[in-house]
Amino acid sequence: MGAHSARLAAAGAAMALAGGLVAGPAHGFATPVGGEFHVNSHTTDYQILPEVCGNDDGTFVVTWSSNYQDGYGFGVFGQRFDSDGSALGTEFQVNSTSPGYQFKPDSCCTNNGFVVVWGFQSDGDGAGIFGRRFDGTGTPLGTDFQVNSHTTGDQYYPNICCADNGDFIVVWEDQDGRDGDGSGVFGQRFDNAGSSAGTEFQVNSHTTDDQGAAVASCDVDGNFVVTWVGGPTFNDTEIFARRFDASAVPQGGEFAVNSFTTDSQRYANVCHHANGDFVIVWAANGFQSVFSSAVVAKRYDSTGVAKEAEFAVTELGLGVGDPDVSCGDDGDFEVTYSGADPIPLYEVTTRMRQVDSTGTPLGSSVIASTTKLGYQNQSAIARAGGDGFVVVWRSTYQEAGNDYGGIYGQRFQTSATTTTTLPFGGFANPEGGEFQINTFPTSEQFVEQGSAVARASDGKFLVVWTTEGRQEGNAAIDGDAVVARLFEADGTPATSEFLVNTYTTRDQNEPVVTAAGDGFVIVWRGYAGASVGTGLFGRIVDGDGAFTSNNFIVDASTSGGGFNADVAGAADGSFVVVWEDDDASGDGLFGRRFDATGAALGSVFQVNDYTTDDQRRLHVAQRSTGEFVVVWESAGDRDGDSLAVVGRRFDAAGAPDGTEFLINSYTTGFQFNPSVDYDGAGNFVVVWDSNYTPFGYIYGSGLFGQRFGDDGSPLGTEFHVNSFLPGYQRAADVAADDDGKFMVVWQTEYIDGDRLGVAARLFDSTGVPLGNDLQVNTFTTDDQYRSQSVATDGKGNFVVVWTSDQQDGFRGGMFGQVFCTDLDADGVCDRIVCQRTGVGSEQDISIKPKLVLSKINTDAAAGNDKLTFKGELQLPGSTSFGSLDPGGEGARLLLAATDGTVRSDDTLPAGAAWSTNGAGNSWSYKDKAGSVNGIIKMQIKDRSKKGSNQIQVIVKGKNGTYPILAGDEPVQATVVFGDVSAGVASECGETAFSAADCKFNGAANKLSCKQ
Repeated sequence: MGAHSARLAAAGAAMALAGGLVAGPAHGFATPVGGEFHVNSHTTDYQILPEVCGNDDGTFVVTWSSNYQDGYGFGVFGQRFDSDGSALGTEFQVNSTSPGYQFKPDSCCTNNGFVVVWGFQSDGDGAGIFGRRFDGTGTPLGTDFQVNSHTTGDQYYPNICCADNGDFIVVWEDQDGRDGDGSGVFGQRFDNAGSSAGTEFQVNSHTTDDQGAAVASCDVDGNFVVTWVGGPTFNDTEIFARRFDASAVPQGGEFAVNSFTTDSQRYANVCHHANGDFVIVWAANGFQSVFSSAVVAKRYDSTGVAKEAEFAVTELGLGVGDPDVSCGDDGDFEVTYSGADPIPLYEVTTRMRQVDSTGTPLGSSVIASTTKLGYQNQSAIARAGGDGFVVVWRSTYQEAGNDYGGIYGQRFQTSATTTTTLPFGGFANPEGGEFQINTFPTSEQFVEQGSAVARASDGKFLVVWTTEGRQEGNAAIDGDAVVARLFEADGTPATSEFLVNTYTTRDQNEPVVTAAGDGFVIVWRGYAGASVGTGLFGRIVDGDGAFTSNNFIVDASTSGGGFNADVAGAADGSFVVVWEDDDASGDGLFGRRFDATGAALGSVFQVNDYTTDDQRRLHVAQRSTGEFVVVWESAGDRDGDSLAVVGRRFDAAGAPDGTEFLINSYTTGFQFNPSVDYDGAGNFVVVWDSNYTPFGYIYGSGLFGQRFGDDGSPLGTEFHVNSFLPGYQRAADVAADDDGKFMVVWQTEYIDGDRLGVAARLFDSTGVPLGNDLQVNTFTTDDQYRSQSVATDGKGNFVVVWTSDQQDGFRGGMFGQVFCTDLDADGVCDRIVCQRTGVGSEQDISIKPKLVLSKINTDAAAGNDKLTFKGELQLPGSTSFGSLDPGGEGARLLLAATDGTVRSDDTLPAGAAWSTNGAGNSWSYKDKAGSVNGIIKMQIKDRSKKGSNQIQVIVKGKNGTYPILAGDEPVQATVVFGDVSAGVASECGETAFSAADCKFNGAANKLSCKQ
């Protein structure tokens, strides 16, 4: 499309921050406004090549090419839209001359009207360039006019831009050889009455080889920039540009835009900011990976001086193309492009990504098109109404009865709040940097399989691994040993690393770990002497890292016991261990349950019914109530083509709950190496490796997943896990929190620029990705790999561990990274929220909790909401009402929505507003002015007569901003006591209201929640 005038004034409603962004130096993230809309009303045959231009008031015009609608091949048609996205009038034909082709339109809007140009129409000697002007109501201002005066040969691919006063520039590709060698770029100025101003002018000064595919952008004063593609062949091209003043006088010579010259550079586009600065975008093959093309951008000041080298706008992946760009007044811009979407069958979608005024991409790319079947491409974008913009595209197979393609669009509105980028769509953020786990560095430390880390509900986590050549005291250990280390929730070590196995002769390895009850269970494979033999052993560790059991036998014999084990625990401390062993027809799968002391519950049972060929690489997950599911890879053509992923559910007593079931629905090639985890509702998610995609084997392996309900029925369809596509993506592990969000981690090639690395991706409870793949490891030299593992505390906070070569100077060291989802306004992990205190404890406000929000206004700035919160909780241990000192330390109330996003966060400071009664059994905060977000009262009462250490909390507010909307249930309320100003919480109370607990009265604009 033509890059449009940058005159659009700053306007548009402020909107709430979208996930992925927090306060920072640029305009905020854009959110879709309304749903996707259908542009064309004529649905017969091809509707292709859409373009869009917008006005200050938010209205916009879409034009496109329609085949045979006018009876003579392709014609140009258009549709006007109001600022709310509703159609203004009906679809209209742009060209008044119908015979022949009118093809590939472009347009620009001037507030008082719009101009459309097109090509391929005969000018008496081949194809020429034509146009037509319209007023603001869509009424034609005359008939078609010819743009080009030189008519010899063909003139193709016009592009147009408009100045503030309505003057406009048209540029095109002339294939007559006028510039002396192949095609060249030419232009023509027009005044606002549509009369030509001056004569045609040549844009390019370098004439060797072909120059074409030109795009122009005008600033507010009519100065303009033209960018184009030049080179000898389609596969050997560069990007060039040249600046002109409003009279079309060149401002210097043409200049090369791209500094990256490997492979071809194509599809350039350009737009202006209000101050005359401009941005050029294009598709660069090989820029991020030899496997892919990327959309890149380069920013210039108004004099044509580059602000920096080109940078990638797109995330790394397979081929992208057709970039278009629109510029905001303050230096921000947004880019649309087409890109391969892995599901279904790597069809093409239209994506959009924003870039802030510093040149930093905001969040992850957004799929603008909702339909994935077929191709959603040929996208165009335009600003419309200040911080609003419109994306349009061509979609195949979406129109009923027409597979040739229709035109669709989506409106977006950008928040007025400034933002910066957070990973995982803003729902999680790294807490601190990556940290080293092992302290014994003089030999290799490594993880042999998944389940190398487990996390308790209080956030503490235990990591297990294998070490070589360990020295224990003054004696060297014979062979490999199993070691462990406990960490606090924020990644601070809670213990030194410690030896797990007590028998130290021969190798002890293959450790796995699970949280169970208030502690952890470690299982490994080893040797325990001639009388016991080789097999699987276990040991129990409490929540402080102390052993509560000696080694116990899981499965061992003098002829060799089980191997490749996995373990999962329940809330009562019981656990189940599963493993591989021979079942007389290759490898089979077995299991055994144990109580919280490590005593066996029943005998060994076989997991698999199907015994033909090998069943291996199993993984187990257990609900808090004891039910469990085992998944594994199964040979023997279970899915009709080689390896398949299979599962089986068991009840809490270990009895099979149904037969084995096939997990993967895509069956070509190998589906293998699965991982599984439960959420708090009993739903579970399985992820696995696949060595075949619709691209074939050339791009290595990818990762796929499938969600299941608590009854074992599939939830939705199979989904693609990784957005980064080149190379091998393998060995996935998954952890799900209580509300259904889950994180997948895996070993990846190329993502960190140096061999193997660790990647992660976060998904919401419906399986929708929260952003794209994130590189977990910050140290990138050599390999970071080997059965990377992830665990969660159930509250949305995750920890990832992996092995890194040479990072500590030796072949293998153990490293980790903590992620949290409790983020403050700056996107920083919020240590004062209950889930992340690290000090004190979290208690449920479980006694008659009630929350009422009324006069809710969706505009967060309105400040006319009312709040009532009431509930009681038990303080832990020796803590009592008398331990609390809100008058000297303050208190805090947070309200959060479904996804955990904090909607209001109010700290009531220590000081004179607090008082205590004469009996010393009540604290009261009173502020009639409601200076802290309208909170006028907070009362904390001693209820120890009703229950040990029980207290009641009451909070009232009016004329505040508490933007919890009806669609955001369940609602979470958190009360914090402690030295709030210092960021320390001594005690925390939290309650979550489910959707069933809440009622919304739309007429009264009132949300009421109670348990």
